[in-house]
Amino acid sequence: MTQLLLLFASRAVRRERATGLRVAHVRGVVAVTILYAMAYPHLSLADDATPFSQLLSVRRAIVSGHVVLTIEGKQVVFDESGRNPLEKRYAERAEIWFDGDNLRGDWTTRSGGETVVSCFGCAGEGTHVYYDNSVLPGGKKVALSVTEDNAINPPKDAVPHPRWAGIAAAPFRLTTYFDPEAILGSSYHHTSESLQDGTHRISWVNDRSGKYEVRLRNDPPGIEHLVMTYEHDGKAYVETLAVENKVHSVNSIELLYPQRIQFRQTINGDIVREETVRVNEANFNAPDPVVFSLARITGLLPGTPVHWALPRDRPAPNAPLEWNGVAIVGVHSGQADQGAMGPREVTRSSIRNLVIAANVMILALFVVAWITRRIRIRNR
Repeated sequence: MTQLLLLFASRAVRRERATGLRVAHVRGVVAVTILYAMAYPHLSLADDATPFSQLLSVRRAIVSGHVVLTIEGKQVVFDESGRNPLEKRYAERAEIWFDGDNLRGDWTTRSGGETVVSCFGCAGEGTHVYYDNSVLPGGKKVALSVTEDNAINPPKDAVPHPRWAGIAAAPFRLTTYFDPEAILGSSYHHTSESLQDGTHRISWVNDRSGKYEVRLRNDPPGIEHLVMTYEHDGKAYVETLAVENKVHSVNSIELLYPQRIQFRQTINGDIVREETVRVNEANFNAPDPVVFSLARITGLLPGTPVHWALPRDRPAPNAPLEWNGVAIVGVHSGQADQGAMGPREVTRSSIRNLVIAANVMILALFVVAWITRRIRIRNR
């Protein structure tokens, strides 16, 4: 876990340098990531400490479901000089299915309508697939990527698990990289009190000077407010999560699941990022298994090339791969004829038949002309 968090931090730094932008929220995420990674070995919350332990147990027990969310936010970025702040806004729709080890997330931007699909299990057990259905310049198709599910993927490939929505003080996308037990679990200077409104307030600090305060309910369990404060490089970071909940029943257990999540991050009192997540649909029944199949990936058309990065089970060892609408097959190999033909195969077949027909007609005309000429010579 520590290595993963540190690797994510280093990637964020490299990405920041490569683009020439100094992004405030990325720097904050890098800071808190390093903070968590260094503190992680010491974090542990006693099982009977507070209702927070009960909440984690209830959320951990959610093994399947389907959620639909809309995400709107803004963040402060800086130009190449690092002095001029710019405000960047974003809006997207996310649909996530999960069942055991299978996890799929479809992300659609409001601007262009392109959908990015990231799925663990869609190409079989132990696999991860990634597909962006946008069209490249020149009309070329983006390749379907197939890798192992234990590979460390860049942030665009990440799928936040819905069971932890509204628990980590971070933008929803970035909750992928945080273990909520590691973030919130600490027995160092732990205090708890019951408030008059029926909620519990829990406060603690970890041994890297991160301070936490969470307000939650016990029955049904659910977080309503979370504040995390810490310092890094002499700057004061404050991350606040305000959660509006709705009662759900999961396996005969009632819990509060977010209906609206409001996140805010400040650095030295200045707002650098705000985000609102609205949960439009949420149910915790097992989804139809077909959603975890390549045939159901949004925008994946026959003829799409396939980038295969698995060290095993390559469908055609000595040929390029593509999706033919039914399976991943080798191009120009015998395997390509085992499934339904895609548009490319249909086009090639039509052209081949046309050429054959043309040659037959030319030959027939030649024979008729030759016979006609012979008849004329005999009649002279």
